[in-house]
Amino acid sequence: PESRFEGMPAQGTYRTTVQPQQGAVIFDMPEPGRAAVDGIGEAWRQFLLDGYEYAAVEVPLDVPGLGVAAARLADFGFFASGFVPYHTSGRLAFRFQALGHAKVAMDRIRLATDNARRLLDVIRTEYASVAD
Repeated sequence: PESRFEGMPAQGTYRTTVQPQQGAVIFDMPEPGRAAVDGIGEAWRQFLLDGYEYAAVEVPLDVPGLGVAAARLADFGFFASGFVPYHTSGRLAFRFQALGHAKVAMDRIRLATDNARRLLDVIRTEYASVAD
């Protein structure tokens, strides 16, 4: 990923997929930008008011501004979640998550590998910084 201190474009783009049966919304941000991140944050606030409980933002790893986007998304309650395939493109994306008014019992998560433990440590730290 790009340095967290690298600039982020002013606009950017994102798409929203709503899953009302799950109370979830997924934001796809192929081009990070300040306006896109702010739009996602405002949309998530409205979804929370509408009773949604889960949101994810997926950002391709190979685009500029990922580090800055992560910091700005944290201001809206999103925390680092992990790597996911980016659609069917053969690329990887980083997923950020936000939870509605719920607490996660991190101590009850069962892990099978050392890599999973390290990833959970990162997620636990990120989640703790936005959960309160």
